[in-house]
Amino acid sequence: GEITSMTTLCESAREEAYIRMLENAAQLGATGVVAVRYDTNSVMDGMTEVVAYGLAVTDGTVPSSAHATDADGGMARDRVCTSNELPNYAAEHRSLGVVQGLTVRSRNFVSDIGAGFKGLVGGEISTYTTMCEDARNEAYKRMVTAAVELGADAVVAMRYDTNEINKGVTEVLAYGTAVSSTTGSLGAEWPAAGNGGGGMGVALPGEVVTTVGRLPGLEAQFSLGIVQGITVRSNNFFSKFGAGLKSMVGGEIATWSVLCQEARKKAFDRMLTQARKRGARGVVG
Repeated sequence: GEITSMTTLCESAREEAYIRMLENAAQLGATGVVAVRYDTNSVMDGMTEVVAYGLAVTDGTVPSSAHATDADGGMARDRVCTSNELPNYAAEHRSLGVVQGLTVRSRNFVSDIGAGFKGLVGGEISTYTTMCEDARNEAYKRMVTAAVELGADAVVAMRYDTNEINKGVTEVLAYGTAVSSTTGSLGAEWPAAGNGGGGMGVALPGEVVTTVGRLPGLEAQFSLGIVQGITVRSNNFFSKFGAGLKSMVGGEIATWSVLCQEARKKAFDRMLTQARKRGARGVVG
């Protein structure tokens, strides 16, 4: 049956995350938040990260702070959204493909000791909250950097994803669809089904893949069914040994970040290959 005390705890955690999201939006001068999402992540046994995030919007003047780019990978914060459409963005735009930013972080030994004591009474563990915020910010920045390198001027349908890949080691991923206000029809550039293209064998080119429900430049869209790409990877002994040492001080584990990037790219490429084999000209959603 239901464990009411745990239900109350989860409700309180989501409510706190929701309130902090609203406070963050208010600090930006927003009058509303749209396309809200929740994400959760097991930081360690009995301790869970809860994040609420969405697109802060306003019906008034956009403050200059929203255009800041210095710490965000070269793209202003108001050019990234969790919704499928970016307010006041070019009506005609084209997809440049899915972009991602990834980091793998470990907790440090000292934080674990403090968390152990906090676990006796419950409540927020501020050092872990800061650690999680830093990890998501780093993943976000890397996603934006990847988008800028493609020539994008915005990212839509942005999402976070987390994955505990080892005890005390968490992968944090930020991803979305990079778009450009420079219009152009992609359809004429796509090779015929089965002919390959884009240096990816029989796979679709990356720019015809999007996390939103439609693909700009593709007029008629008919479903060919769900496509997927799967890979199962293991970390090697030396990576585990290095991660164990890293857990003493905390921070990013670069070798595991690379491993996770390679695994996601392999899965992504296999999805594109499967889509091409079905005769698809794009993958959406």
